[in-house]
Amino acid sequence: MTGRDQPSRQAFGSQGVPPMTEDAIRGRLAALRNDETVNLSPSTRRVYGIHWRDFAAWCEANRHDPLPCTDTVVVGYLMDRYDRGTAITTLKSIRNAIASKHALAGFDRPTISDDVKTCLRLLRRKAATEGRATQKQAPGIRLEHIEQLEGYKPDWGQTWGTPGEPPIRWTKADERRHAKNCALVSTMHSALLRCAEAANLRWGDIVFLANGQGRLTIRKSKTSDVPMPPRLLTTRAVGHLRSIMPKDPDMDARVFGVKAPRSIHKRIQRAMKDIRPGATGHSPRVGGAQDMTIRGASLHQVKEAGGWKSLMMPAHYASAVKAERGAVNLLED
Repeated sequence: MTGRDQPSRQAFGSQGVPPMTEDAIRGRLAALRNDETVNLSPSTRRVYGIHWRDFAAWCEANRHDPLPCTDTVVVGYLMDRYDRGTAITTLKSIRNAIASKHALAGFDRPTISDDVKTCLRLLRRKAATEGRATQKQAPGIRLEHIEQLEGYKPDWGQTWGTPGEPPIRWTKADERRHAKNCALVSTMHSALLRCAEAANLRWGDIVFLANGQGRLTIRKSKTSDVPMPPRLLTTRAVGHLRSIMPKDPDMDARVFGVKAPRSIHKRIQRAMKDIRPGATGHSPRVGGAQDMTIRGASLHQVKEAGGWKSLMMPAHYASAVKAERGAVNLLED
């Protein structure tokens, strides 16, 4: 072994640096595991923070210790929230928030007990028997709906015109609004974007390819603070984006001109109200996943395309269109 190949003794602690023992390694791993900024995305931390503050206030009002607490206290809080009209999905999120707070503080999680599991199971059944509305899946905006949107030009003048007189004509402002709606829906459908991701999309994040397609980079998402792998844009989406792109765009300007995800949601609702009633800001993402499965993509491919952490949501979306291709397992390679 040459001198160049020999490891530096200083790097391995011979100069007063303590050696990396197995206990030290386990300690560092435990610290990393308990680092909230590493384990939870910003949006999850915000939601968990809201849940924990409400739980702590409830404990104070009822003279319980929130940290650490017993499983009986958790059961009591979950039942109280159910009585206040909280949905079952939110109760599960509350349970996870309490568990996370205890784990980060070094305490055993009181939420893994049989009593807590039984409580949630029985409350779910109780909600079903009481006819509580369950959260409905947003209807997917599919390619057929995008095609209808492209050719859809409602008579905007009917709203402003005087009865018995010709309606006001479709204006340039209406044309620009329509073009932006087509670009928004087709881009979110093609790249399986969430509302927040679409709102944060900048012109500098998009690259137009020689074959007519495009590629975009998501700066941060619901599940990650770091840029995600690029996603492909179809020629349809690229065509609509080019139609609204300024001649000399500011690369840091927002593509769709809005900052709040809620604005994206409302724009899609207005644009699709006559074409896809009930559509929400999540509908293009749902429809994109459904179109991929209909065209033969496996659940694993859809999962990678949409940045999901598991196959659960792609399978859930695929189940809505499984009648067109048979059972969901036919989507697998």
